[in-house]
Amino acid sequence: MIPAPRTVAGVTTLQVLALLPPVIVVAWPAPFALLQILAVATFTALIWEMVFAGTRKTAFTAHGLTTGLIVALFCPADIALWQLAVAVSLGVIFGELIFGGRGFGFVSAAALSLSLLFVAFPEIALQAPSGAIAIAVLPGLVLLGVAGVVSLSVLAAVGLGTLGMLAGSGEALDLPVTGVALSVGAVFLMADPVAASVTRIGRPVYGLLAGALVVVFSSDGVLTPESVVSAALLASVFAPLIDHGAIEVQMLSRRRNG
Repeated sequence: MIPAPRTVAGVTTLQVLALLPPVIVVAWPAPFALLQILAVATFTALIWEMVFAGTRKTAFTAHGLTTGLIVALFCPADIALWQLAVAVSLGVIFGELIFGGRGFGFVSAAALSLSLLFVAFPEIALQAPSGAIAIAVLPGLVLLGVAGVVSLSVLAAVGLGTLGMLAGSGEALDLPVTGVALSVGAVFLMADPVAASVTRIGRPVYGLLAGALVVVFSSDGVLTPESVVSAALLASVFAPLIDHGAIEVQMLSRRRNG
C-alpha cells in the first residue's frame, strides 16, 4: 500500500516510482556505472539524513533515495565518485537538512548537489536527457500529476517561459528538442513541491521565471542540463518571495472587495 502522498514518506514513494523508468533507460547502456553512481549518491544522502535524524531525535524519512535517483540521471558515467559524494553531502546538508529536513527548506537538495558538481568541478559536464529518457519521464509525470505532487500549471508555465524567451531572443523554436531538454529538470527539479511556489497565483509566475532562466543560463540558445539545473535552483530561491507577493495581492483584493 502506497502511503498518503501528503506525507513525506508518501511523496518520497511516489517520486521514487516516477523516477524508476528514466533511471532504467539511463542504466541500460552501462548498468554497472549507474549502479555505482546511484549507490554513492543515495548512500551519502541517507547517511546524512540518519545523522541529522539521530542528532535531533526526529523521524528518518529516507528522502535521500529521491535525491540519489535524480542526481544519477544527470551524472556522466565517468564521474569521480568522491566528487559525487562531496557534492551530494553539501547539497543535502545545506539544501535540506539544516532547515529541519524535507519540507522545511526551499530549494531542491538534488538541484543544489548538481549545481555544486559543475561549479566546484568545472571539468564535469552533466548528462543531457535523450528522447528515450524524456519518454520514460511521462509515466512518472502522470503519476505525480494525478497524485497532486507536481503542479501542472508550473510545468505549463515553465514550457511557456522557455519558448517565449527563446522567441524573444530570436532563436529558432524546436518543440521536441526543447521538451527533451526540459523533461527531467522540469518534472523532478522545477516542479518539486518543496522548491516550487505553492500559491495559485505564484505557481505560473514561478514557472515562467524558471523557464526564462533556462534560456538566460543557456549557451547561444542551446538548452544544456547545466542551464536547466541552474534555472531550477535560482527560481526556487525566489519562490518564497513570489508566494509572499501572491498572498499580498490576494489580501489586497479581498480588502477591496470586502
